[in-house]
This record gives sequence, C-alpha cells and structure tokens, in this order.
Amino acid sequence: MNKLKSMAATASSKATGMFTSGSGDNLHSVLQKQERKTGAQRRRERSDPFVDGPSFEEPTLPKAHIWIHLVTLFFTFLAVCTIGATAGFQAKWFGVSGGTGFTIFLLLTNFFLTVFLLTVPLIYDRWDRMKRPAQFLQQARATLILHIFGSLMAIIACLIVTVSAFAAPGCKAAADDPHASLGEDFKSGLDQWCTTKKACAVFGWLSFGGWIALSILAVLTFRRERRHEPSFLPPSSPITHTAGIGYTHVANGHDDDNEKAGTDVSYNRPSDAERDVGLYNQPPVSQPVARERYEPRMEPAQAAGMAFPLTPGLTDGPSRTMQLAYSDPYAQVRASLMQSSQQRATPPPQPQQYYAQGGLPAPPNYGGYR
Repeated sequence: MNKLKSMAATASSKATGMFTSGSGDNLHSVLQKQERKTGAQRRRERSDPFVDGPSFEEPTLPKAHIWIHLVTLFFTFLAVCTIGATAGFQAKWFGVSGGTGFTIFLLLTNFFLTVFLLTVPLIYDRWDRMKRPAQFLQQARATLILHIFGSLMAIIACLIVTVSAFAAPGCKAAADDPHASLGEDFKSGLDQWCTTKKACAVFGWLSFGGWIALSILAVLTFRRERRHEPSFLPPSSPITHTAGIGYTHVANGHDDDNEKAGTDVSYNRPSDAERDVGLYNQPPVSQPVARERYEPRMEPAQAAGMAFPLTPGLTDGPSRTMQLAYSDPYAQVRASLMQSSQQRATPPPQPQQYYAQGGLPAPPNYGGYR
C-alpha cells in the first residue's frame, strides 16, 4: 500500500509540474503576441464599435502617397549627391559659390522634410509611436502647407541649378570660363562638372514633379474635408433681458405681440382711409381698455432706427425704443420716495370756517390773549 501511495504521489506531482510549465509557456506566448500587436490593432481593440463605427484598419498614409513620397525621396537624394560632387569640384579649385551652397541647403531641407512626411505616419501605424507628430500630420491644412513649402523650395533649387548648368559660359566653351587661367587640368574637369550639374538639374525637376503631385493630393484631401464640414448655423435661442436691448430686439418683440393678439402686421404704406381713421385706433373714453392697447404700433423703418418714418404721427415725443434704452431702474424707486417725503412735509389744507355761518370770516385766534 505504501508503495502504491508513493507511486500515485510522484505521478500527481509530475502531472502538476507539467501543467504549471505548460500554463507558464502559454502565458508567455500570449504576452509575446500582445507585444507584437501593431498600433492600429491596439487602437481598434480600444475603440468602441457602437460609437466610433467599424474599423477597417485603414493606414494613415495611403499607398499612392507612400509611392509618391518614395519617388520624390529617391530623386531628391540623387540631386543631393550630384550637387555635392559639383561643390567638391568648386572647393578644389576656387571655393564653393553662394548659389551652390544655397542649393545644397534647399535640397537637404527637402530631403529631410520628405523623410519626415513619410516615416512619421508609418511609425505611428506600425509601432504606435510619435503620436503628436502623427496627429499634426493628420490635419489636412498642415500637410497642405508643408507640401506647398516643399514645392517652393524644390522649384527654387531647380531654377538655380538649371541656369548655372545651361547658361554658364564655362559649360558652353571651357576657354570662356572666368577661371580658365587655372590650367588645363581645370579645363578638362570642367566638362565633367557641367555634365554632373545638368544631371542634378534633371533630378531636381523630377523631384519637383513629385512635390507637385503630393501638393495636388493634399489640396484634394483638404477640399474633401472642407466639403464635409457643417455649415455655419446662426443661433436660434430666444431673446432674454440679459442679452441687452437693441432696435432688432424691440422690433421682434412687437412682432411677437402682434402675433399673440391675432392681428395681421402689414409693412406696406397705409391707405388714405386708414390714415383718416388714425393709426392708434383709440376706443371711446367710457370703455376701460388696458394701457398696452394704447401703445402705438411701430413701423419697420422706425424700428430699424431710420430717419424717414412712414407715418407722420409717430414722430411726436420719444419712441418706445428710446424710452426702454434710457429708462433708469432706480427712477421709480426715487420718485416714490420723493413723493412720500413731500406728502409728509406739507399738511393737508384745513377748510375755512365762517363766523356764525353768516358769510363773514371768523376773527383771528391769538394764542396769548383771553
């Protein structure tokens, strides 16, 4: 029995060890798979399909853009190499000229700009790195500005190299070069220098064509995004008292009052019959009517603050708009206080008593005499 128990214990321990080792290996493989996931897959797993919509793993940079960037980068690199060779020849004999140095600067700037525009989206899609530059390049306006800037630098470099290679007197005839006095070795190397510079001009123009293609694609993307943007909607919130009082607000308020009263507001000039009856349409005095019914209806010309009223009866006295604009909130309180103080200061007049009701006034009453 003891032998059987010991054998069972050893078998169970071996099985447990195999299970734990297998689970450890499985856990390690799962962690490795998680690490090997790309940035696009991790973003897709973190996204909410009910809010963000379906994800089709679209790359940040389309394939057409990638190929055009690669072609532009290749020709820019060739242009940099050829202009470097021409600068070396100049440095050997008489020194690098200003035009050649400026061209090298423009081509190197274009080269690094192309590398930046190509590698940042690819690194972001593959390893989920460089998030801030990738977010900057995802803006259509930013990419459009960068591509136009690269195109301008490319065409400036191409013009400088082309004029120097095809219009220089030394490239037409070696004897006409300003530095022909340096010797026969310089004249023999001048032909190769001109050929290299012409090749640099050709590579520069091909690179400029790539920049033009990228700029056109950036313009199309920018216009597509602008077309999908919502148009401006004016605010339609109701007018409150805190928004201030203006001519437009008062005119709108009169329109609302007329709509509530059920009257038809006509902005045409009144006829002769209406002018004879009068604009105020005041009821007889015996009929009690609220004060709002007596307020005149404003014409649109007066509501807009124009100086040419349509009816002559509305120009007498300040308008309702000016009354609202110049009304003091403390005026009513101040008037009520002044009225109450005046009532306390002046006693009411006493009725005059007549002497024995005979029509003669009563004799004066002197306080100290009896």
